[in-house]
Amino acid sequence: MKQETKQSWWREPLMFSARMTGWVVVPVIIALVGGSFLDVKLGTQPWFFLVFTLFAFLISCLGITREVLRYNRRLINQALDEKRMKEEEEQKIIEEKNSKKKNDLNNRKYI
Repeated sequence: MKQETKQSWWREPLMFSARMTGWVVVPVIIALVGGSFLDVKLGTQPWFFLVFTLFAFLISCLGITREVLRYNRRLINQALDEKRMKEEEEQKIIEEKNSKKKNDLNNRKYI
């Protein structure tokens, strides 16, 4: 697992960047194409284009906020998991030391 983590440390940030780009590019392209098409078709020159662009901006903001919160939550959970694992390892070491001390004390009593 550690080798996999070392080899793919770049994967999660790259996917995050791709999702952010998607939340900006896709709504804007849809707004440009859809707004321009409706403006030409209905003869309302800049209005559909402007309204669709505004909606694209709002959708992009909401999507980016959602992705950032999700990514932040994932990072916090990872940090908590690592902390929990470290504490468990430390507890095992302490238990082993205590067990060793008990065995040593028991062995001394019988000598």
